[in-house]
Amino acid sequence: MNVEQAKALRAPFPKSAIGKMPKGGVQLDFVGHAATTDRLLAVDPEWSWEPVAYDPRGLPGIDEHGGLWIRLTVAGVTRLGYGDAGGKKGPNAIKEAIGDAIRNAAMRFGVALDLWAKEDIANTTPSVAHAERIAPSATDTETAARVVAWGE
Repeated sequence: MNVEQAKALRAPFPKSAIGKMPKGGVQLDFVGHAATTDRLLAVDPEWSWEPVAYDPRGLPGIDEHGGLWIRLTVAGVTRLGYGDAGGKKGPNAIKEAIGDAIRNAAMRFGVALDLWAKEDIANTTPSVAHAERIAPSATDTETAARVVAWGE
């Protein structure tokens, strides 16, 4: 992953892509599965996900909570994510758990990270611009990506 891809993943979403979800008496901002997928496709048309575990039939392994762990790969970098369907059952619950897992794993790449945070992370985490300044060279994209990903 290069610095430009990392920037694109972390770019703020337009207000039209941000939904509201009631939780605990408040309305939380969120970005849905379609907008997340669109962002991943824009950055890496070949992104992919795979379950961490499989059931005996070869299908994604669903745990006792109705959730699953996945590996999300974007621009050659793989990160874990977990998703569940909030206690729902049936085929739509599986799709919801997969979508939740993709959004959760995408957050680890910075996708909609500002919406997941309870605090103002713009003022508490190293910026991508900061990562570019401390990256060793423009040709060392692997190191630059680690800088962006881990705030080194």
